Amino acid sequence: MRKRHYVGIVLLTTLAVVSTFGCGRSNGLKESQTSAVSKNEGQSVTAKAPAMEAEGSVTEAEVSVTESEGSVTESEVSVTESKELATESEAPAAKKELIRTEKPEFTANEVRRVAIAVGGQDVFEITYAPQDYKSNFAYWDIITPYQSLVMVDTEEMFNLYNALAAWKFGSAIEIKEGEDTGLSEPSASIAIDYYDIKSEADTADADPNTTCLIKFGKKDEQGNYYAQIEGFETIYKISSSAADPVLMVNPYDYILKICCLVDYKTVDTVEINMGESTHVIDVNAVQKKYAFDKKEVDEKAFSTLYQALMGIIVKGEPEGENASEGKEESPVLQIDFQRNMENAPDITVAFKTYNDDYYLAEINGNQFFIVSKEDVDQLAKQVEESF
Repeated sequence: MRKRHYVGIVLLTTLAVVSTFGCGRSNGLKESQTSAVSKNEGQSVTAKAPAMEAEGSVTEAEVSVTESEGSVTESEVSVTESKELATESEAPAAKKELIRTEKPEFTANEVRRVAIAVGGQDVFEITYAPQDYKSNFAYWDIITPYQSLVMVDTEEMFNLYNALAAWKFGSAIEIKEGEDTGLSEPSASIAIDYYDIKSEADTADADPNTTCLIKFGKKDEQGNYYAQIEGFETIYKISSSAADPVLMVNPYDYILKICCLVDYKTVDTVEINMGESTHVIDVNAVQKKYAFDKKEVDEKAFSTLYQALMGIIVKGEPEGENASEGKEESPVLQIDFQRNMENAPDITVAFKTYNDDYYLAEINGNQFFIVSKEDVDQLAKQVEESF
């Protein structure tokens, strides 16, 4: 593994070990920068919190390609979350209503949620979800398919948001008699929730205030999609060169390739099970007291082992029969993070047999990834040497 890869891991895991805790939710979005491991092994990237302006520009995507007679004025109607389609998540009863707009216009840093469905199946959903137990660089969650159990690669996330922000819904198109748009049974849809900043004096909020659901129908002879905003009659065309890269989203591209990252200040105990041996780390972050199997250790010893526990790198996703066979396997190594905050979920990471080179990494019962067998075996050895 390249040296730069180790540097990225150390910098990010160090934030979880020694950073100031208590980055809670507020009306404004906080700024944060940290070096992190990107989707490509050996590459270091800068992960940005949503308050950071997404860097770089994108060319405007081709949207409406045919001018219609007259102009369509933008209208906005208030809608409840209960009227959303499958791609839009059900909102809590106390959540405020969002304004549905016919012609969405936003910047990348105003986006709070994107959900993509293809062929009637939800394939990707990412949302801004600040919590008291999270560091502010970890406020984004991928709900589908990773159930909020992974770290988001915010550089890739902002690339997606920039691509969506480049779509300009200008003029409607004229539909000829008998022309089949396919919009009665959409082939795909993209839901976007964002905070619409009305003026320079307006302050961004963590919660969105505006939403739209873009429905995609068939393609015309030139390969452009017929598109429509849910709740409105206007029909547009979006070029396949703009739409296909989004609709063919690969969720794996949007995660940092780290198996788990748990802020030590949210942890009460860590139990490490390696078959016949079990070890427990007691954590008292407030008093800076740590113990390995009830034996007190200094902060350096604790920090070294804790970083190692979070330093296992994701190598890929499981495929074929090996994945299903590994479901019932007893773990070679299992790490249980018991939290000290009521709203912070406990995290269990178990490594199970996959093949000669890799282990399955199971996070809270979900087998999302494979990791290097050599890396896990080395971690097990380090654990034993530390106790």
